Amino acid sequence: MGQRIDRLKCLSLLFVLLLLSGCGENIKGRLSDFKDASLERVKVMLVDVPLVGRWVKLHPKPSSLYQEVEEAISSLKAKGVEKYLPDEFARFEKEWQEAKKLYAERLYLQAEKKLKTLAKEAKDLNEKLDKTLSALKSSALQKYKEKEAELISRLSSLNEEDRLKLKVYLFYLKSLIEQGRLEEFERELKKDPFRKG
Repeated sequence: MGQRIDRLKCLSLLFVLLLLSGCGENIKGRLSDFKDASLERVKVMLVDVPLVGRWVKLHPKPSSLYQEVEEAISSLKAKGVEKYLPDEFARFEKEWQEAKKLYAERLYLQAEKKLKTLAKEAKDLNEKLDKTLSALKSSALQKYKEKEAELISRLSSLNEEDRLKLKVYLFYLKSLIEQGRLEEFERELKKDPFRKG
């Protein structure tokens, strides 16, 4: 009976060791991250202690990286990312708030890691937004060309005043596309160019 229990213990230990060896890198990375985060939190607490604080040094501020991500976010917002990619931007914004919190708590090493991933994600999000806007503009341009062909076919039967209205209307539609005001373009496209007022 005693040998049976010992064999069972040896087999279970061997099984656990095999499992740990199979996922060793993953565990090692997590333990290293945990150690770094804990050490940094302790350093932040010790830096404010009067006698000990002069020997404890914090990780340098990633202020340039912080500003880079902040500028990328304002650039994305100016392009209308909230309207065209709301889910991706909401997730990105949540991670940005976490990075700002880490930065404010003076956990600069953790903040730097998160800011590096955010900078990469911001570039990816910017590329995705550019592709989306390009696709929308090309779709709007196609609709414009169809409307232009339809209206130009009626041009010869119109009087001079209506021809001028038509040319102004087409120019207005084209300028809306060039300015990226695509929602307004869609509204104007549905309107009659010869309406009064």
